[in-house]
Amino acid sequence: MESEAAAVAPLIGVTEYEARLTLVTPLPAIVQTTSSRDRANDTAALLRARGHGIHVFDEEAFVPSERMTKMDDFRLDADGIRRVADLEGKTLAVGSRDSTQARILPLHFLKQAGVELERVNLLPFDTDLGKHGDTGTSELDVLRALAEGRADAGAVGDLVWVNEQAAGRINPQSLEVLMTTPGFDHCMFDAMPDFDDARAEAFTRALFAMQWENPAHRRLLELEGLRQWLPPREEGYESLRRALDETNGW
Repeated sequence: MESEAAAVAPLIGVTEYEARLTLVTPLPAIVQTTSSRDRANDTAALLRARGHGIHVFDEEAFVPSERMTKMDDFRLDADGIRRVADLEGKTLAVGSRDSTQARILPLHFLKQAGVELERVNLLPFDTDLGKHGDTGTSELDVLRALAEGRADAGAVGDLVWVNEQAAGRINPQSLEVLMTTPGFDHCMFDAMPDFDDARAEAFTRALFAMQWENPAHRRLLELEGLRQWLPPREEGYESLRRALDETNGW
């Protein structure tokens, strides 16, 4: 998986992390959007040469997303169609209580989807508290609980999910994605109000000077799953604010 992601990433113009996400996403998956048919055909030819099945479509040929059946509405398993509402009465493993991706926002979005959380049996793993879920340890605990049959479902971030799949530690015959949350911002650099302005400006210049084309820079960018650093923004945290307001979690 790692070697294929590294080979595919430059072909479709994404990071290796994004390529891994694409490779493990349930099919069909959109790998590239472009206004150039020639570029689309060239990319398709390169991917076919690597053994991937790929098709080129005009945008008009796609069914609008609002008319599609969303992956967070149902899944198929041995018992038939299972909706997220079926989590009620089941055991849901979640990460540490300060983990945005493995507890706070998954529960928030499940509630938005109509799940009565009071009727869900939560199996929490408060591992590495105080580190905001950044270590991923509690997410590994969630996956371990699923593998051992102690939970019926679990919440993990996509970075842990993709890395564990790439490492071959997730059995696709026993685990599958039931729901993918809407996107949200996760990290930014902060400093105390009295932080020296000159040092802040120097640090910012160093970040923005990093280039994807520079191998030394690329490795650091790939570790964060991005192609470049962007200025901070507040709107990407709105769902987290709402979740914390609803649960008095500040």
